[in-house]
Amino acid sequence: MSPTKRRTILFTVTAVVSLFLDQWTKVLARADLKPLASWRSVVVVDGYFDLRYSENTGVAFGMLQQLPGGRILLSLMALAALALVFPLLAPHRSPPNSPASRARLGGRGRGGKPG
Repeated sequence: MSPTKRRTILFTVTAVVSLFLDQWTKVLARADLKPLASWRSVVVVDGYFDLRYSENTGVAFGMLQQLPGGRILLSLMALAALALVFPLLAPHRSPPNSPASRARLGGRGRGGKPG
């Protein structure tokens, strides 16, 4: 397996696991912390670490909030931006017998002969 493919698989697995854990902890927080009042917290380590439920309705999710389906539209816009940027991030490969490829191969073309 090529290093590029290995990195892509590792990145994808890490992203999926991170997304799953993010959503799972949000479900746990809504189930266990939201029923408590916002001024109450769950003590994990006394004096050092408490958990308290709060929601951020700031600009990221406040944008297009009055528009029905605004969050979906905002998400689709973000995915479209990713789709446009992704090809720019992919490595550029020159044809096998181009001057750039020959320069990398020490002047040899595809067959290994000086060309």
